[in-house]
Amino acid sequence: MAYPEISPRLDFTIVDTHNPLTLGIADTSFYPDNFTVTNPTYEIIPPAFPKVALAFIKEEVLFVNSNNLNITCVNDPALLAPLPDGIWKIRQSIAPVIDFNLEKSFLRTLQLEQKFGRAFMRTDLIECNQDMRREQMKVLDQAYLYMQAAISAANQCNYILSMKLYRYADKMLENFIKGICGNEKYSNPF
Repeated sequence: MAYPEISPRLDFTIVDTHNPLTLGIADTSFYPDNFTVTNPTYEIIPPAFPKVALAFIKEEVLFVNSNNLNITCVNDPALLAPLPDGIWKIRQSIAPVIDFNLEKSFLRTLQLEQKFGRAFMRTDLIECNQDMRREQMKVLDQAYLYMQAAISAANQCNYILSMKLYRYADKMLENFIKGICGNEKYSNPF
């Protein structure tokens, strides 16, 4: 015989909006029947910015942007700033907070992914020079590998390694876009 849950189990997931201006946070918590949720809050710490507390609605998605994270204060949505890449920390809680809270961190890489896309579009996939195309794809593959390794390191709570790998992938892509990829060899970042 199964016994009903009597306490909530908090959880949330990050929703990729594919938009550098926004981030989604979906409440995926379990709430027992007839449980009244009181003071549902996300405390969000974006990289290099102070903590912001925002209320959420149970079992819904909260979309945040630079205005409600106090990064910008603009009236025109066209002036919103892209949300920063890096390690984000989010703490979800309901009352009583001492009993019901959950904290997660994650590495946001949307700006790096967009830079990868710009670098990829600089390759000439139908170029006659096979060696040059092969070298370009090798650099892009390596940058993508470092980006994925950065995400994996963050998922294992190794934030120092994560950001080191992120910065290395970023440098590789920046140099590629500037045209400094030819015969230059990238040294191991460690």
